[in-house]
Amino acid sequence: MLLATALALFFVVHSFAFWRTQRQALIDAISYPIYRVLFSLSAFGIVYLGVLGWNDFPVIYLYEPSPIFKQLHLILMLPAFYLWVAARGPSHVKRYIKHPMLTGILIWGLGHLLANGDTRSMLLFVSMMLFAAVSMPIIDRRKEEPVALSPSIVFDMFSLVLGLTLYVLMAKYHGTLIGVPVTQYFPF
Repeated sequence: MLLATALALFFVVHSFAFWRTQRQALIDAISYPIYRVLFSLSAFGIVYLGVLGWNDFPVIYLYEPSPIFKQLHLILMLPAFYLWVAARGPSHVKRYIKHPMLTGILIWGLGHLLANGDTRSMLLFVSMMLFAAVSMPIIDRRKEEPVALSPSIVFDMFSLVLGLTLYVLMAKYHGTLIGVPVTQYFPF
C-alpha cells in the first residue's frame, strides 16, 4: 500500500507544475527558492516512502528476465542518468531531444521492465513511463516560450561527468539504497 501511496503522491506533486496559475501563486507567496526546497524535500520524501513500499509490496513474478536483459538494463541507465542531468541546464542535447528529463524516465522505466518481471516493478515502472508519456504532450500544448539558454560545451561535459558519477554511485549502492543489488550483472 505504501508503494501505491508514494506513486499517488508523486503524481499529485509533479502534476502541480501543470497548474500554472496555482503554482505561480504559491511561488509568489513563498519565493522561488523556498518553493524549490519544498519541492525537492517532498520529492525525496516520496522516494523514501516508495522504497519502503517497494520492500513491503508482495512479489509475484510474471516472468523471469534473462541475465542479458539485466545487462541491457544497466546499459540503458547510462543515457538515462545523462539525460536527467543534461535536462537541468543549457545542454546541446536539448536541440535533439525535446524533453530530456521525461525521455530519461522512459528509458529508466523500460530498462527496469527488462530487468524485473514482478508485479511491483510493473506497477512502479509502467506508472512512471505513462506519467512521462502523458506529460510530454501536455507540456507541448503550453503557449509559453521556454527560457532559451545558450548551449554550453562546458555544461555538456559537466552533464556527462556528473551523469556517469551518479550512475556509478547508484550501481554501487543500489542494493543499500533500494534493496536490490545490481553489481553482479556487470560483466567486469
